[in-house]
Amino acid sequence: MNVFPDASILVHSFLFRVPLVGFLLKSTGAIFVQQKKFRRTKIALDETLKQVQDRSVIILPEGGRSSDGSIRIFKRGFIYVLRNSSMDLLPVTLRGFYNLKPLKRPYVDPDSDLQIVIHKPVVRSTLENLTNDRILKLAVETIKEAYRP
Repeated sequence: MNVFPDASILVHSFLFRVPLVGFLLKSTGAIFVQQKKFRRTKIALDETLKQVQDRSVIILPEGGRSSDGSIRIFKRGFIYVLRNSSMDLLPVTLRGFYNLKPLKRPYVDPDSDLQIVIHKPVVRSTLENLTNDRILKLAVETIKEAYRP
């Protein structure tokens, strides 16, 4: 079973230990990494790149949900993946998901207005000419321009 047939999602390793969630993520081909351990994260990213040669990698660069619905600082792991693969960058903005289930609220609001904005891809040849800081800024600005909590 794979929710994303041509992609693997990169998620924090603690989710593996959450009952049912860990099982579901593992069965969809998720790749688990430890964010705070750079060496282990780099090893996991290198393993990911070996496993997904003809697949896409879904990375949530904020590393988790915010407590107030604002956009968090992006982690730079997605840049490492871009630099060490032939993948393009496809920014995606998730709107309304904070209202669906704020971090500390125990229930989901089924009346939330959810939107997924798929932005124009940044092709590999363009990425090769950009610095890491420019790639980060491009991703953040693209996502922020379509975001509202």
